[in-house]
Amino acid sequence: KYNPDDKQQKYHVDQISISTCMPSLWPAEAHRQAAKKAGLVLKEEVDLCKAPNTDPWYSCFEVTGVHRMLMSPMIYRLVKLGEAIRLLPRGFTDFYDSCLIHPATDFVIAGRAGIIDGAVMMVFEKP
Repeated sequence: KYNPDDKQQKYHVDQISISTCMPSLWPAEAHRQAAKKAGLVLKEEVDLCKAPNTDPWYSCFEVTGVHRMLMSPMIYRLVKLGEAIRLLPRGFTDFYDSCLIHPATDFVIAGRAGIIDGAVMMVFEKP
């Protein structure tokens, strides 16, 4: 479902890669093709969240309230205030934005939109 021409989708996917210091996310089909090109055979593919009574992979950020807290403009302003009055160290607001808000909020937003999936596990083997 990911559309790289959609600026909002691209933003969330890029933020996940930037804030986790990981390379760009690949579509599942690209993984399958790369494995095939390397001579590997798909042995098993399972979506861990398709099992009955299983919450979406990003739900850990929702049920704990982390997503709601990180999306709160009031909390962000309190962090900025804490830094301004030196209760928090200089640069903490940048850390809070880059390493706490992102990727957690982007995981939830992109997961809800169906543009990324963090629960598909693929097992390849060499024939």
